[in-house]
Formats: sequence, structure tokens, C-alpha cells
Amino acid sequence: MKQLRALIVPALYVFAAAAPVSIAALNIASSVLLTVWILAATPEERALAAKASLPLLPWALALVLGFAFSPTPRPDGLRQLWSLAPLPLLATYIGRVDPFRLLSVYALAFLVAGAMGVVQFTAGTLLPAHTPLAPIAGWRAKGFFTHALTFGAVCMFTTLALAHLVQHVKGRRGRFLTAILGISLVVLALTRARNAWIGFMAAVPIVLWHNRKAMHWAMLIALVGGVAFFSTPLLRERAFSLAQLDTTPTTSTGTRLFLWKDALAQFSERPLFGWGPRTFEDNMNARHPDVPLMTRVHAHNNVLHVLAELGAVGLLGMLGTFGWLLYRLWQSPAGPWRRIAFAVWVSFLTAGLFEWNFGDAEVVMNLSMWTALAMGAARPATEKNLAFSPALD
Repeated sequence: MKQLRALIVPALYVFAAAAPVSIAALNIASSVLLTVWILAATPEERALAAKASLPLLPWALALVLGFAFSPTPRPDGLRQLWSLAPLPLLATYIGRVDPFRLLSVYALAFLVAGAMGVVQFTAGTLLPAHTPLAPIAGWRAKGFFTHALTFGAVCMFTTLALAHLVQHVKGRRGRFLTAILGISLVVLALTRARNAWIGFMAAVPIVLWHNRKAMHWAMLIALVGGVAFFSTPLLRERAFSLAQLDTTPTTSTGTRLFLWKDALAQFSERPLFGWGPRTFEDNMNARHPDVPLMTRVHAHNNVLHVLAELGAVGLLGMLGTFGWLLYRLWQSPAGPWRRIAFAVWVSFLTAGLFEWNFGDAEVVMNLSMWTALAMGAARPATEKNLAFSPALD
């Protein structure tokens, strides 16, 4: 019963991150679970959760200050606080169960979403453009997710983690993880999420460095995968579109350059506290009403988006939280999980140079899971549940 109780909270968050629900529903779920957990937790669990929550304070303080000093505060300005709520809960509970039980639940959820993604891409590619289903598919894999970009980020995390684990896990469990790895590689390509591709490639050296014995397999997969990737017209065109530089929002790359320039302009007008959380879209609507709607949503860059909305104080808060979490990971003695978490963070930060992925609740929840896995599995009291650790080290 204790094992089941410990697994419920992380399992719910894993499924919440992969389920077709709105961000508002995710925030409500976070609030309900947090309340229930506080009422049921033991003093020891509350102390562990409080310790895991400390790195979140700089970002929380920056959000509150940005909201307080905003000239036009939005009622939902503090919504992002709840995106990080899973971290202390997960860090408290994950170490109390076999992490592979959690990963199995996560992998099964991803397996279904990945299979749906492959079907969506295939249908969108083969069906004629005038077919009603073709625009819905959008020639991208998005699984249960509302957008292919958030699905791409989760694929990026999953692929990096499994690429590390499959070299150390043998038997039926290893074959299962290898199958999920193959699906995640395919789906990552089919999402057509270029920021996820870039983030994945940036973190691959970390995985390869810690799995040098499998370098020949990695080279074979890269060769076969590269040929398949560039033999697919939609993927090849998507990759080459990175070179379409433009200063006007007529191409995807040009749109980013346009948004980055305007984000810096907004920051220069209110450099200390910014315009307030979730005000970037409102400012863009007022400043550039003639620009396509989807172009005006966010800055497509974590640093510039935070500078525009929360100013220098917000940037210090975000970097403080990121740095504190990475320092906690560096201190973690749970070697294999720490290496996975670092690879996930490198991919997240690199992709965040081209996307506002820190603003996607699904992405942040999955980032929280891999971070908490390293933090929670490191506690000495959990060693009896980590009998497989020597094999992974």
C-alpha cells in the first residue's frame, strides 16, 4: 500500500503531462494534488518537499514582483507558478519506489502518444490536401498534445533518457525500453519541431560520452536515420528552412528575428521589472496589429521573453532557479539519473534559445519529472529500492 501511495502522485503528473487536457486543467490538478498531499504528508515528507522547493523561490519571487509592478497586470499573470508545483511532490515521492516503475508508466503513456503521432503524420502526408482530415493532421506528429512543438520537447527528453538507459538495462525490460527509444526517435523527427531537433543534437554528446562503448551503434543509427530523414521531403525542407534568414515575419526564422528585436525594445522601455507576466502578447497586439496572430504570442526565446515581461529582475530570478537546480543535480550521488537530468536540461536550455518552452506547462512538468528523479533517487533512505543502481553506474 505504501508503494502504491508513493506512485500515485508521480503517475498522475506523468499522465497529466501526456493527456489531452488544457493548461488550466493542469493547473487545477496541481492545486488539488498539492492540497491533498499537504493534508496527508508526514512531517518528514513536508521537510523533504520544502527542501526541494527552495530552488524555485527566485523564479517565484521574480513573478510576484513583475506582477506587482506591472502597469497592466493580467489576472492570470501568476499562472506559471503552478507549472513548477510537481517538482517538490515528485522529489519527495519518486525515491520511495523503484524508478523503473515510474518510467514504465511514463513509457506506456508515451507509447500510445507516439503511435498516434506516427498515424497523424502518415495520414497528413498521404491524404490529398483537400481531404478534411489532412488539415487536422497538419503533417506533424502531435499525439495527445495540443501542439506538435510541446510534443517535440517531450520526445526530446524521452529519447535522450532512453538512449542512456538502454545500454545498461538488460532482459525484457531493456527490450521494452529499446522499442520505446526507436519510436521516440521516429516521432521526434515527425513532429517537425526544429527547436527540439536542435536541443536533442546539443545534448547527444553528453549521452555518447557516458556510453562510449556503444559508439558504433550510435554511428550506425545516425547514418541510417540521417538517410531516412533527408529522404523525406517534408523533413528535409523543414531542416533547410533554418537557412531562410529574413528580417520580416514572412518565414519562421525571420519571425524569430522580428520578435527578438521587439522583445529587446520592450525591455528597453521597462528594464527593471518589465511589463508584467503574460503581457508580451498584449503588447505585440498593440504594437503590431497587422502581424499574423500566431506570431504575436511569445518571443520564441526564454531569455528575451523574460526580459520583456519581467525585466532584469525576472532574468535574475529565472537564472537563479535554473542555476540552483543544476547545482542540486551536480551534488546528487545518483549518477545515472543525474546524467540523464543534465542531458535533459542541456536540451531544454538549447531549445529555449529558439522557443518559449519555459512557458509550456507540459514541457516544464516533464522537465520537473526528470529533475526530481535525480533529486529523489539520491536519498540514502531509498537505496533499498535502487538495487539496479550499480548496473547503471
